[in-house]
Amino acid sequence: MNVVYAPPMTLMQLWRLHRAECRAVGSIVADARAGRLPGVEPMPSGFGFAITNQRAALAAMRKGFDHAS
Repeated sequence: MNVVYAPPMTLMQLWRLHRAECRAVGSIVADARAGRLPGVEPMPSGFGFAITNQRAALAAMRKGFDHAS
């Protein structure tokens, strides 16, 4: 049996797949940097963000999400 390592989906990959239904990328990244975006964590390298819970992250990225809470 072969083991395949798949790197985690990044925040930008998820945003590109759903950009029509998402808020502006700048506000999403600002929320991720502030730790206000559920289902997202910083990459171990310190550059970018990894998706840990796709459903939660996408819900928070959608237009109309109250990201101030």
